[in-house]
Amino acid sequence: MRGQWAEPPCQRVRRRQAACRGCHIVDETTARLGEFVASKDTRLACAAAVVLASLAPRDPIVVRQLVAALEIADNLRRPFIIEALGRIGTAEAAAALVPLIKTEGPASELALRALAHTASAALKPLLKLVGNVPPALLERIAECAARTGETAAFQGLFAGLVEAPVETCRALRSGLRTAMSSFDDASKERLRKQLVQALRDKVLVTHQPSLIALMKIAGDLGDPALQGELPGYISDRHPSQVRRAALLAIAMLHLSGEQRARLAGRLLPLLFDQDVADIAEPALEALRQAQLGTEHQAQFRKLLNSPSSRIREFAMQTLALQGTSRTIQELTACLDSPDRSMREEALAALSRAPLAAGPLCERLLELEGGEVALETARALAPQAARIPPRVLEKLADQYVALAVATSPLLLSGAG
Repeated sequence: MRGQWAEPPCQRVRRRQAACRGCHIVDETTARLGEFVASKDTRLACAAAVVLASLAPRDPIVVRQLVAALEIADNLRRPFIIEALGRIGTAEAAAALVPLIKTEGPASELALRALAHTASAALKPLLKLVGNVPPALLERIAECAARTGETAAFQGLFAGLVEAPVETCRALRSGLRTAMSSFDDASKERLRKQLVQALRDKVLVTHQPSLIALMKIAGDLGDPALQGELPGYISDRHPSQVRRAALLAIAMLHLSGEQRARLAGRLLPLLFDQDVADIAEPALEALRQAQLGTEHQAQFRKLLNSPSSRIREFAMQTLALQGTSRTIQELTACLDSPDRSMREEALAALSRAPLAAGPLCERLLELEGGEVALETARALAPQAARIPPRVLEKLADQYVALAVATSPLLLSGAG
């Protein structure tokens, strides 16, 4: 039923006619602005391009006017025209900007920035440039394409890894890594799905540079769901460079302490590998923050003699936190090592071990002074509240005796 405030038919027709006239006026205005962009008056041309960039009319006529003006534009008006085409963002506008990228000059940088506004409209022409431009420019193209967050973008970029040289693989990975900073959850999930498919593609994983790039991208993304795709590459069936990339990627995944602990059975043996730089220490990074139980103590005791100071320190810290009497004794024995770095690592570990207060205090009482005693006292200081009363009394008596023996005032008072 029509309400009493319903719009009369004649008034509704007049309103629609006015709206149509308004659209016609807007079309005429934008077309006129498009003509001004090609004006001989540079100031007028730049001002018209700025207005068009603000309005962003998706009018094919205006786009063609801007493209024609771009072909003859001087250095002053070219940036404004490029920005206007980027803001309009149609496929025709994007297609006009893509060729500028290959120039590798100031126009190339401006075109890349403008294409960031076009989203998916520029995706296809951008992906056609993959493999056909220098690595430095390819990195920017990969970033621009990846920022769309679309599945097609990730598929196209991963396709560019096939049989690609090392420099190309590095550029694609760097561009993706930069683009990830702006990803929402949906974009990250699309990238994860494409990564899983790529890591299962025999063509990609049999080409070492592309495989390493994919694993680095997986680490950059950090999705815990990727942990099932990486451990297979840490075995000695693969080259050391591949194993290193897999281990570092696992280290970058956002895994909980419990999740990392489940990998301990595969990672701990790698800490004994003779290739410290490429295998042992990357395995250490993958194992950090793991919530490890006492079942691994035997392996950690052996690691106290590792040639890597980082691995020794990790083993000592882990044993100290587990805090059994045996581990404390073994760490205390490390204090007699002639290697100063090993002594410092053991003291650092003992200073955090709740059960180390008594043994450290006993050791301090046995020392006659000097640098070793000072190091031991510093390690004991954080554990002072945990010193057993009986040992604390002995320490106090020793301190008083030492003070009396060395203080002139106390000596004169005693006399």
